[in-house]
Amino acid sequence: MYKGDYLEFANELVNKSLKAGCEQAEVYLEEGRQFKLEIKDGEVETLKQAGSKGLGLRIFKNKKLAFGYTSDFDIESVEKLLNDLVVIAGYSDADDCNGLPSKEIPVSADLEVYDEKILTIPTEKKIEITKRMEEAAKGYDRRIKRFKSSTFFDWAGSTFLVNSNGVSLQKKDTYCYIACVPLAEDGNEKQMSFWYSMKRYFDELASPEEVGTIAAEKTVKMLGAKPVKTQVVPVVFSPLETASLCTSLAACMGGNYIYRKNSFLVDKIGQQIASDKVNLIDDGLIKKGPGSSTFDGEGVPTCKKYLIEKGILKNYLFDTFYARKMKAQTTGNASRSYSTVPFISTTNLYIDKGDTSPDDIIKGIDGGLYVTSTMGSGLNEATGDYSVGAEGFWIEKGELSHPVSQVTISGNFLDVFKNIVEVGNDLYMMDSTFAPTIKISQMTVSGK
Repeated sequence: MYKGDYLEFANELVNKSLKAGCEQAEVYLEEGRQFKLEIKDGEVETLKQAGSKGLGLRIFKNKKLAFGYTSDFDIESVEKLLNDLVVIAGYSDADDCNGLPSKEIPVSADLEVYDEKILTIPTEKKIEITKRMEEAAKGYDRRIKRFKSSTFFDWAGSTFLVNSNGVSLQKKDTYCYIACVPLAEDGNEKQMSFWYSMKRYFDELASPEEVGTIAAEKTVKMLGAKPVKTQVVPVVFSPLETASLCTSLAACMGGNYIYRKNSFLVDKIGQQIASDKVNLIDDGLIKKGPGSSTFDGEGVPTCKKYLIEKGILKNYLFDTFYARKMKAQTTGNASRSYSTVPFISTTNLYIDKGDTSPDDIIKGIDGGLYVTSTMGSGLNEATGDYSVGAEGFWIEKGELSHPVSQVTISGNFLDVFKNIVEVGNDLYMMDSTFAPTIKISQMTVSGK
């Protein structure tokens, strides 16, 4: 078992790969510790703390790729992995676009993504915090009687990336989150909702009382929900649901979808695909950002880039392979773990905030739907057609009136984003994708 410096270990494996006849080689190594606690109705259901480690090895020979991974760092085991991959590469298909990215040096910046305190929090304190969420939720309303779960999770780990182009990188990360999922009962009716807080630093988590209270409030407010008649009306998306829209839209900007012509955004660079109020940004260099890192899964520097600027599509997202396929440049959007090859993903993705408060957005609507939850993915990436189940509240004369469920909202993504007429000022970084409230001038709401 190897017990030395992991960068040195990775460099040795890269050198052995070259001596074995590989033209290029890359080692992606991760090691860390995670803690997971689940409490249900005041009782501990799951308590798990475990260390983990693993390395992924990519080799390139005659433009052929072979990849494998292991969690066994015994020297003989790792050498067997290498030898097996050399054999596998001989049977793989060649592709001129296979290979490592050109060497680039990431910016030297402290993104403040590592909190040593996370390693020192006693288990008893984590149990106390999680129970306090449930107590706060129960104290909010007597109809909160049970819980699906209440969770505390944290992670601390390191990543090492070494390749034969002279790249030798490492980083440390932490994050933690608490989440509460209460169940409300009123007669025969039951409702469930959730709330959470996720941060890089433990001390920056929302209080358990705040998380539990918001979760309970969201749950209780849905009691009495009913469908509305089918109609075309303005639709307001809450921040979490706007973020979900952004995730779906960004996937259609991925070079893998564009190259295969399986996206409705093919050949639309420079075209208006959204309202001029929309600025969609991907930024891997936000301090304390959940998706922040100075380099991506291939060692390419990350950066801030506009995907949509004032409604105009500015960029697609690329890793090295699909950038070469499209005769473009990688955008630093390769993501991975040690057990996967690189794939295209966003870093910190967000719609920039507007000037209007959420209350003022709602006040301007005589009749419409405020969406707080959607079910299913619902997007056809090739056509842009979009349809999902939804829950939320009916807006009547500028106020939220009654809860709504069992409805479907639908439209085409080009129309949805072009019809954004208001963007809220309530932009908060809750996750690696985050967004403000938005108002869409009209969508079809299908109900009874």
